[in-house]
Amino acid sequence: MFSVKAGVKAGAALGKWLRVEGAAANLKTLDLRINGRLGDEGAAAIADGLAAGGVALEQLSLGKTDAGPSAAPVLGKWLTVDGAAANLNRLDLDNHDLGDEGVAAIVNGLAAGGGALEKLYLERTKAGLKAAAALVKWLGVEDARRPA
Repeated sequence: MFSVKAGVKAGAALGKWLRVEGAAANLKTLDLRINGRLGDEGAAAIADGLAAGGVALEQLSLGKTDAGPSAAPVLGKWLTVDGAAANLNRLDLDNHDLGDEGVAAIVNGLAAGGGALEKLYLERTKAGLKAAAALVKWLGVEDARRPA
């Protein structure tokens, strides 16, 4: 294990590599946490590469990479690619300004992609009511306000 400070260009290069069919067939974990220079553009390039390459990860950690609302729909799209979310058990997206729309896009991607997610980290993402509604729907709790 080693640490690297990847920026937008590194994110674009990684995204390009991930697009190559079979290049990341054995990749199970992609951990780019605490990479503030990656940013929204770099995170989006990586998510696009994951989707285009059909990469099925077990763990994706993009916490504290400054991904923003532009990366969220691309991450959501990757989660809907056939089989991409099937083995995903951990998704770490904390400490981002994903916003309400961004978090909702990711949760909707999780719902559409299925899978067996065990851990979802969305702390400090500026999620609001739309994201909360998407989470409630995905978790199968239709009316969280009604007492049991």
